[in-house]
Amino acid sequence: MESSRDKRLGMLGEKEMCGADFDQERQVLNNELLNGMREWRLQHPQATLSAMETALDKRMAQLRAKMLQDMALASKNADLSQVPPEERPVCRHCGTPLGPRGRQQRR
Repeated sequence: MESSRDKRLGMLGEKEMCGADFDQERQVLNNELLNGMREWRLQHPQATLSAMETALDKRMAQLRAKMLQDMALASKNADLSQVPPEERPVCRHCGTPLGPRGRQQRR
C-alpha cells in the first residue's frame, strides 16, 4: 500500500537523489520540521530546555529516518529482482550473491 508521502516522492532513481526532486522533498521535510517545532513551542510556552531538546530530537529522528529510507529506496539494489544476477551484491560473510525475497516488513 502506497502512502501519501510515497505518492509525493514517487520512486526516486539514483540520479534523482542528487537532483531537484530530492532537494525539493528535503525542503518540504525541513519546512515540516520547522513548522512543527514552531507550533510545539506555541503550545508549550513554559517548556524547559530539556523538553525543547526532546521535542526537537524526536522530530529530527523522524526526518533522518525518512531521508535514510529515501536514500535506500533510490539505490539500484533496492529491488534485486531488477538487478542482473552478476551485478547483485554479495553476502559479506559467505560471498553468496544476494537475491530478491519480495517485500517484507521489518521486525
